[in-house]
Amino acid sequence: MPGKLAAAIAAIAGECGTVLQSGRNSHQGYTYASDADLKKHLQPLLAKHGIAIIPAQIEAEWDTKGNQSRCRMRVTYTIAHKDGAQLTAQAYGEGINNGDKAAYVAQTGAFKYLLRTIFSVPTTDDAEQASPVAHAPPGAGHDAEWPKDRAGFMVAISELLAGTDLKYDDVKLWCVEGGTPKPSTVGRAERRKLIAYLRTPAGLADIKGES
Repeated sequence: MPGKLAAAIAAIAGECGTVLQSGRNSHQGYTYASDADLKKHLQPLLAKHGIAIIPAQIEAEWDTKGNQSRCRMRVTYTIAHKDGAQLTAQAYGEGINNGDKAAYVAQTGAFKYLLRTIFSVPTTDDAEQASPVAHAPPGAGHDAEWPKDRAGFMVAISELLAGTDLKYDDVKLWCVEGGTPKPSTVGRAERRKLIAYLRTPAGLADIKGES
């Protein structure tokens, strides 16, 4: 990834802070960070650091039963920096609607999870925690190399998990449950080992729980 683009992504991730989950699914009883929540935090930072995110290709599958439509969508995005550097990333979304909104729901979901993955956006339902947070000092949370490595590492993880239902939080949980510290705390060399392992068939099967 070109250096200025990686630096901009890392800067946005560092400045975004925690996003309040203001949305609520009353049927299933959970809160979530809405499209508006994420854009409120990220749009000013994207403009500040010269980043544009553009949907370049959309692939959709449809199931229809009665008046209900289900849309499964894979969106390929171009992430461009003002100096001309670009990268592509994919995200998945799914929408179910009794009217004509299933595609819009799916595309909104894909964009939300792209933002959360690329910029490592933490969310909370506690309003007191929903404010910009600083990186923890070495030894107390993030290691000293994490701010520089974060963007490239998250892009590599996104590429590895493309086509699966997994996301970075699943990788982090897998590490912790296996007795390994979170990737943000172990140092650059260990993160490279993790990426190399997940690039093998055995590694991907392991994190999927298929080994």
